[in-house]
Amino acid sequence: MLTFAQIAGNIIPAAHELLENNMRRYTNQNRYSWQYGCFDINITDNWRNEIVSMISTRLWPEYHEGGPLNITHFDDGDLSVFSLVEYQDGFPVTREYLRYGDPASVVQHVFPRLKTRMAQFMERGLLQHSNQSSKVFLDAFNGAIHTGLDGLQLCSNVHTLPDGTTFDNMGGLPLSETALEIAFTGMSEITDAEMVPLDINYDTLIIGPKNKPVAQRILENTVVPGGTNNEKNFWPGLITKVIVCPWLINKVQAGAADFWFLQDSNIHTMKGFVGEYPTILPEPKIDPMVMNVIAVTSGVYGWHDWRGMYGSNGGS
Repeated sequence: MLTFAQIAGNIIPAAHELLENNMRRYTNQNRYSWQYGCFDINITDNWRNEIVSMISTRLWPEYHEGGPLNITHFDDGDLSVFSLVEYQDGFPVTREYLRYGDPASVVQHVFPRLKTRMAQFMERGLLQHSNQSSKVFLDAFNGAIHTGLDGLQLCSNVHTLPDGTTFDNMGGLPLSETALEIAFTGMSEITDAEMVPLDINYDTLIIGPKNKPVAQRILENTVVPGGTNNEKNFWPGLITKVIVCPWLINKVQAGAADFWFLQDSNIHTMKGFVGEYPTILPEPKIDPMVMNVIAVTSGVYGWHDWRGMYGSNGGS
């Protein structure tokens, strides 16, 4: 008769192979991979991860021969810290499987029953990364999860620099050609803390499923929507990437279906840190009556500096 230890020796490698096969299938679908279009996602070995700003130091000052050297001292406070969050689940292999007395055939007998469930099980772990990254946008107008260096949420009408200068990267209009123009006009005034213009280029539009038809009408017409043949539509030349976040729906959060965001892919500080993608642990938890196959994944998603981002709650 088989023991759970013998089953583990055959099932764990097979489960891991199934997980890898399903991973490739799922990552080709937007539902599981949309965040790669708007987050800089990195594999990390560190539990504690930092995001720093690259636009907060002064311009190099003038130097005079024989004079003292100019030295910029970096501010250790100009960073955001994100610790990995671990997620774990498992599935049982019960004692009934011990009656299959041949270790070599255990996978053949057990996995026809587990193969479909294994695909679903793995999908839930991978989907957790999509879920966690979406919370950055769902929290963009509240700041309940994370706030920046000025103590405000990602999108606000009163972002304040150290000298008291305020900037506005939050709108309240539904997605439209007019709303985009307002956003681009406002971003032209944004500077860093040294009053150096950032020359922001919002080249990425992030929307929920509800706004897909609107985005298509704005971005795929050769003329301005509702205009004449003489009014060339320049939005497709500026906004070159559209990301659809499947979590921006009202069932997840009231009003979220109307949210939309603009991002400068060169300036934004939206980052993801992945400690481990969904992985089957090599050591199952074995009790006398059941063996639990354990899987884990870990990651965290966040932002540091609001500049490079614009958001509208769509009037919600």
